Amino acid sequence: MRALVLLIVLASLARVAHAAGPTLTAVPHQQRTRAADAGIVPLWDTRWWITLRATRGDAALVRIEYSARFQESTDPRSLAGGFDVGDADRDAVSDRIVVTCPVRPDYEKKLRVKLRVSDANGATSEWVELDFPVRADPYDPVINAMPVSIAPPAERRSEILGTVQVEADDRMRIGEVKDALKRKARDHGGDAAVNFRMVSSTADRVTFAADVVRYVDVTEPVPPTPVPPSSDRVLGEIAMPAARR
Repeated sequence: MRALVLLIVLASLARVAHAAGPTLTAVPHQQRTRAADAGIVPLWDTRWWITLRATRGDAALVRIEYSARFQESTDPRSLAGGFDVGDADRDAVSDRIVVTCPVRPDYEKKLRVKLRVSDANGATSEWVELDFPVRADPYDPVINAMPVSIAPPAERRSEILGTVQVEADDRMRIGEVKDALKRKARDHGGDAAVNFRMVSSTADRVTFAADVVRYVDVTEPVPPTPVPPSSDRVLGEIAMPAARR
């Protein structure tokens, strides 16, 4: 009898040991544009969003949970909640979550967002922590390897996907300008940024631009890479509360 009980316990432990829970990856994004009401002092309108990818383990996905909190000790605002996963996305979720703040200065404060996914068995992924504003990673190997040139590539066949621009102030180094153009070029699906140039300037701002190219010098046609749903489909919004007066 004891041997039978021991076998049942061991079998149960084996099932638990091999149980697979859900997984989640997430990336923060930021876009800033010069505000229409900006005067002598530059003002910026900022957008924040998160692209996420969740995959199931042994059970279907049911919910994306979040918490968000400003990191300044004098600002107690926080928020917690979640988004239910639709029936069509029980195996995998690939969406974006919009992050919004009540007023423009809030986008300069440090905001920490945590996400995790849960499944029908009650299992959860690890929490993924994301910080806003988004700071450029100077050690990103993809960005470091991407070329930026003042002339179009002559040695390789390529196609132009569009143009990207960066507005720089007098504190921004030329290397930072190029890195910003690289990131925008990569976001557009490009392999390089060419025709690097200055397009306009004011007393305190200079706008640089580059053309985004994708190399097409292949011997056989390659099917286009499908755009992930996260580029357009919004799962929900994390809307931070306004400060109390």
